[in-house]
Amino acid sequence: MLTVYKASAGSGKTFQLVVEYLKIILSNPYNYKHILAVTFTNKATNEMKSRILEQLHLLAIEKDSPYIEPLQKDNNYTEQFIRQRAKEVLKNILHDYNRFSINTIDSFTQKVIKSFNRELGISPNFTVELDNDLLLQEASDRLLARINDDKDLLKWLRDYSKEKIEANRSQRIDDDIQNLGKELFKESFQVFFPDEGESVYNRENLNDFGKELRQIIRQFEKGIKDKAQTLFNDIFSNGFSVDDFSYKKSGVAGYIQSLANGEIKEPGSRVLTACEDVEKWYSAKHKQAAEIHNMVDTKLQPGLISLVEFYTSNNIRYNTAQAALRQLRMLGILSDLKEEIKKIQQEKGALQLSDSNLLLSKIIGQSDSPFVYEKIGNYYKYFMLDEFQDTSGLQWQNFRPLLENSLAEGNANLIVGDVKQSIYRWRNSDWSILAEQLDAQFSPQQKQDFTLEKNWRSDKNIIAFNNAIFGELKTAFEDYLIGSLENREAYIQKFDHIYSSYQQEAGKSNDEATGFTQINFLPEDDFEETATEQLVEQVKYLQDQGIKAKDIAILIRKNKEGGPIIEAFLAAAKLDENKNYNLSVLSNESLFLHASKAVLVVISTIELLIDPENKITQATLLHLWQSWLKPRLKTMSIPVHSNNGQSLLDFNDYSDWHLQPGFDEEFSSELAGKLEQVKRKVLLTSLDETITHICSLFGLFNFESELPFLQTLIDKAGELKISLSNDLSNLLYWWNEKGSNTSVNVNEEVSSIRLMTVHKSKGLEFKAVLLPYLDWKTSWSGTTAPLLWCKPQSEPFNKFPLLPIQAGKHMETSEFAPMYFEEKMNYYIDTLNLVYVAFTRAATVLIANCPMPKESKNNSGSGKPIHYLLHKALANQSKQDEFADCFNEEQDRFEFGRIAKQPQQDDEQKAILIKKYNFNDISDKISLRLNGEDFLIENEHQYSVKNTGKIIHDILSEIVLADDANAACLQALQDGKVSKTEFDEIQTSIQNNLLLPEVKKWFDGSYEVLNERDLLTSDKLLRPDRIMFSGDEAIVVDYKTGERQDKYLYQVKEYARVLQNTGFSKVSGFLWYLHTSKLEKVCELE
Repeated sequence: MLTVYKASAGSGKTFQLVVEYLKIILSNPYNYKHILAVTFTNKATNEMKSRILEQLHLLAIEKDSPYIEPLQKDNNYTEQFIRQRAKEVLKNILHDYNRFSINTIDSFTQKVIKSFNRELGISPNFTVELDNDLLLQEASDRLLARINDDKDLLKWLRDYSKEKIEANRSQRIDDDIQNLGKELFKESFQVFFPDEGESVYNRENLNDFGKELRQIIRQFEKGIKDKAQTLFNDIFSNGFSVDDFSYKKSGVAGYIQSLANGEIKEPGSRVLTACEDVEKWYSAKHKQAAEIHNMVDTKLQPGLISLVEFYTSNNIRYNTAQAALRQLRMLGILSDLKEEIKKIQQEKGALQLSDSNLLLSKIIGQSDSPFVYEKIGNYYKYFMLDEFQDTSGLQWQNFRPLLENSLAEGNANLIVGDVKQSIYRWRNSDWSILAEQLDAQFSPQQKQDFTLEKNWRSDKNIIAFNNAIFGELKTAFEDYLIGSLENREAYIQKFDHIYSSYQQEAGKSNDEATGFTQINFLPEDDFEETATEQLVEQVKYLQDQGIKAKDIAILIRKNKEGGPIIEAFLAAAKLDENKNYNLSVLSNESLFLHASKAVLVVISTIELLIDPENKITQATLLHLWQSWLKPRLKTMSIPVHSNNGQSLLDFNDYSDWHLQPGFDEEFSSELAGKLEQVKRKVLLTSLDETITHICSLFGLFNFESELPFLQTLIDKAGELKISLSNDLSNLLYWWNEKGSNTSVNVNEEVSSIRLMTVHKSKGLEFKAVLLPYLDWKTSWSGTTAPLLWCKPQSEPFNKFPLLPIQAGKHMETSEFAPMYFEEKMNYYIDTLNLVYVAFTRAATVLIANCPMPKESKNNSGSGKPIHYLLHKALANQSKQDEFADCFNEEQDRFEFGRIAKQPQQDDEQKAILIKKYNFNDISDKISLRLNGEDFLIENEHQYSVKNTGKIIHDILSEIVLADDANAACLQALQDGKVSKTEFDEIQTSIQNNLLLPEVKKWFDGSYEVLNERDLLTSDKLLRPDRIMFSGDEAIVVDYKTGERQDKYLYQVKEYARVLQNTGFSKVSGFLWYLHTSKLEKVCELE
């Protein structure tokens, strides 16, 4: 049996999921191996796993558990049996944790794909790429780089640019490519786009299609213009003008004139009336009324009727052609873009997360369930799908065969969801699966539905308010928005079905009626500024009532709305009057990487590694060093190099931002040493190691508040070296494109006000919820309009399975009208769902600020914003007895309920925070010795040539006795290190060196010889070229091929001292200059 729980907000769905899970595993202690529970976020996965293990533990150790009663309800289990079985199950899970399968839907998808990687033709070591934008940017750049070689593509883009100029549109073709490219990752397009073979969307087909569309447009426009011109000529030839007819330019004659001038206008009511009544054309008082009447009756009215009939019968086809033509050029490069994306993925061994469901559908659709289980190593009998309203069409298509197989075997399956909380349609979620498709796909004998009607989260007054307001909002949406759509009755029926179970009962039945709701309607002028000021006072009021900062959430619609809020709270926190309030705000925006000065130091340093002469970057780094980093290090008593002179940078003088004379010297004095250290450290390191070295060298790990930001940057760099490339330039590209806006994960135990989007808040609850800017639109317009992939029905439009159409009012009178109205309806549902999610996060307090709506003559239509509908709904709600006195006389404030006295709580942080970043630099202890190092060097003309000195050095390392010389030289020739000519030269040079008087005895067997052997000291490793010893006497020699340098002397002396410390009584040290055949005695230690 498939059990479907419809779980409204706060109804205890996690509790119910755990109950159902425990029922299955208590019936058989090994059933945990055969259950697949799927959620949509890692947080939900961890919560469910923790809850199950926690309850098993409590049951096993004889502690109280709220799950005993529901577990006994439908079974004859005794409490002792439940506790004994829980102990057994807990032991089994902990010893076989890998089969405890509670996963996100994406992790399950990746698991199956990895099992079928061979069949799918992908690398077993593929990485999952989450960032579609970076991939699209790279693919777009590659595509545009091809125009020099692809003349067909060049012509196509040139024509597209010409069309954009003629239409006075932006010339940013790369933006257009990327915007349309985003559609490649949407399921609505993926399921139709051919994977293999020649695509129908090639430029040749599209070019022919474009000609047909233009022909349709030209024929319509010419037909309208010709008919109108004929009528206008009749008016003019009879000595009349537009002014002789009713309403002049705004009347029927004016309409005809506009069409004759080439405008395409829909006939209005005056035109349609004129088709039926001759007398509507003119005024009866006109002095030539009889002549006009005769002309209209015999010529103009019949001609107008013909014109209107032509317009009516061809208008839909005309508008369809125009809509299809708008995206035709971009459609022509979609196949090319997809091919570039595919190449990039193959090069990087990456798989887009958005492609995973499509790949999985091929596996599930072509394989029997037992075979799939065999490949992944788990046989699942029971499926539990959480947050089902967020499931996409492909995801359900993949799970449905597995679930049907389970049902056929007589196993229990569970689905939990709430259509009212579906707010991720832009991420491919499809609420209609839960609302409609399940009923069609499963019979009543296979499926049973339950509604969780109690709300365990919110106080009674919050529940009462939400019950009332969503009833009224539902009516307002139907009256003011949905009523304006075609086929309104069907849409209203669908809407009623979705919101049929919005009413909830209070779960905490013994509690008194507490909870407080306040909806404010502020002046529309300067609304955001006023609402932000009000927000600070509202937070202070809540804290006066005993609600802690960490229990307050500010919910916004878009991330960009967070900036003014953070600024307002930062300013308010500095005021003495607010010193007793906690006005710290924690948000994604306040935790962006670019907000960290330590991260900016790292990024500026990396920029200088790539472009050392960039003065702007130099100034930025010097400013960070002098104004922040160096003073902070000094206060912590950490020694730093100090320049006691006056800084040449004054970033406070905005009128004179330029570099002063002496800047280069100051930068060199302050930071050149640091940068040189960095260069030496990061030469051959990975991205994350490079950042770690920079942090260590600049002392950034000493700042506790910066550690979360630095750790996030290091983690991201570790991911990028795999997904993008291990290259500093690509790291900077990622930073500039989106990395700077990467957010640090928020620790929920930090005592601060939470600021987040409504989408981020889903699944969370807070004592107090504030909505500062509740002025959301209920429909899109202009650039925010979505791109709809429409399925055309008639010729010639149906030559393609889907056509991209930019949503707009023009679609109402096209073949795509049904898809347009469907999208409008879906957007209305999205908007109301967003309000529902926002309002139901509140446990005790709900406060919202809205602009005061303005009344208009037209009380219906798609333009009504949410605050307009909310005001109407509250006005109707205040007519109910329970809310009779809630709306004030001005109707600009609605208040209901009260805030109960809050229990005193400890507001201290209980989180364990990083205090110190431990980093051990082992680069000085372990180094990579490259055998071919310096094999090539630059000559005086900057050409790479062989380093013969290095080659001679290597040959000598193979010589112990003089007789070994010829063999060593021959080996170099055979290895290809030297040519025949070089062989003769090098052999002669070595033989001449071996004939030196002092050298002869070193190669005659008088000494034991160690070539290229390590000398180990307490702090480092030394490696002289040749050590010779006999008895207690030793000789150390270092070969040199360049000019004499003093540092060589110190090096040999150090070798000699180390050898002497090993027990030799006499140690001599020599430098042997091979190019000049000279020997220099450096020391003799006794």
